[in-house]
Amino acid sequence: MQGLLYEWIPTIVMALGLALVLKSFVVASFYIPSGSMENTLKKGDLLIADKLSFKLLGQDPQRGDIMIFRYPKDPKKDYIKRVIGLPGDSVRVQDHTVYVNGEALIEDYIAEDPDFDYPSVTVPEDSYFVMGDNRNHSSDSRVWGFVPRDNIEGRALFVFWPRPRLLDNHEPVAVAAEPEH
Repeated sequence: MQGLLYEWIPTIVMALGLALVLKSFVVASFYIPSGSMENTLKKGDLLIADKLSFKLLGQDPQRGDIMIFRYPKDPKKDYIKRVIGLPGDSVRVQDHTVYVNGEALIEDYIAEDPDFDYPSVTVPEDSYFVMGDNRNHSSDSRVWGFVPRDNIEGRALFVFWPRPRLLDNHEPVAVAAEPEH
């Protein structure tokens, strides 16, 4: 019995080490605690995020990515939102529509059109403007500001519980110029 235990110890240690490396640098699971990303993500969903692309491969988030990041006001908390504005972009909300660099976005993933206006802001270098898909019920960049590049943890890939599904990380389509003031 003792010999069998000694045979398994290296395998167990290697498996635990591999799991630690995977969780730290490659993938991680996250729980969705609120409805701020509905209809894309539901309260109670569990998802897998790709940490490799942003952390080790140095890729930058793209508009439309569903991104996990450390909350700028309390870096011990993880938040999840959709990337709307990239570094240097101008973002505003007017007449129920989000505009980026003067072009209206078609966002078929949002729960309902925004019922607010938001003045034009320019996203600083190495920062991102993020919004929840449930625009009228989300605390996001409109409330607490931009997400620094260093706070980014990963890109959401798929929900594995309770209803497995791939997530839609795509760039919203720009359709029209911003209306005149």
